[in-house]
Amino acid sequence: MASPQGSASSAQQLLQGPARGCPVGVSVPPLFPRVVPLFQSLQEPGMNGSVPGPLLVEPPGECVPNNPVQFILVPIIYCLVLCVGLPGNLVALLVFLQSGKVRKAIRIYLINLTLADILFNLTLPLWIHYYLSGGDWLLSEVACRLAGAAYYLATYSAITFMALIMPQPRWDAVPVAR
Repeated sequence: MASPQGSASSAQQLLQGPARGCPVGVSVPPLFPRVVPLFQSLQEPGMNGSVPGPLLVEPPGECVPNNPVQFILVPIIYCLVLCVGLPGNLVALLVFLQSGKVRKAIRIYLINLTLADILFNLTLPLWIHYYLSGGDWLLSEVACRLAGAAYYLATYSAITFMALIMPQPRWDAVPVAR
């Protein structure tokens, strides 16, 4: 049976490993750099079992966001939603304003839902600009606050109007007692 010291060092070699198929002299980062302090703490416990010093193996560097989904895919989807949603909601608003065939209560809810969607679509160019600039808001702080407020106002009002539209046909199906 292997000694605990030998198993910890072999586990550490496995995690940091040799160059895993790379030419000699090429340094390869460890597979799990944050696991190494755990093995070190098993080898060199302090008074209460903790290891003095920092917990990270390497010092934290500058946090640079580089998520391709967030900074490439999200702006593309926002552009598609803007190009389809804004004209579609404007046409729907014109239809709801001119149509007298839709019942009055549902028509008011649908007009409000369409206005909320138009407000949401009008905030999308600001968010597209934000994501294309790598997550840096380059406009003023007032524009940031207004864009965020309009975004959330439009989102929550659309949810509210959809919730108000849903039970409307059920209310119409119940006969009124006289």
